[in-house]
Amino acid sequence: MTEAVEPVPVDNGSHGVPRVAGAALAVVFDAMTRLRHGKPIHPRGIVARAVVKRTGSTYGRWGVPWLDEPGTDVGIVRFSRAAGLPAPVPDVLGLALRLGTLAHTTTYCSPRPACVRAGDTC
Repeated sequence: MTEAVEPVPVDNGSHGVPRVAGAALAVVFDAMTRLRHGKPIHPRGIVARAVVKRTGSTYGRWGVPWLDEPGTDVGIVRFSRAAGLPAPVPDVLGLALRLGTLAHTTTYCSPRPACVRAGDTC
């Protein structure tokens, strides 16, 4: 009777690159978190009321009622710059959208003492 032997995976060093990159990013984000008091990216933004009007599926069904059926949803939208650099400097733009009942009652608090509500700048 012979035993099944599991092949030993060969590590050709390719796994080291993602590990080192992940560790480097962790150091960068940790430093940014400390400097910005908890917000490593997208530290500031504009918060506004949002209305999403859905037309429903026109070219077939997805099987998800929220996508398939027309409707209107109210919520909160926040636009921000990833690094928080001044406007003339290129930066990655961010858009966060919260829809539904939580969007009506949520107070968005920043690490700063003042809380941010819909329509405020944070």
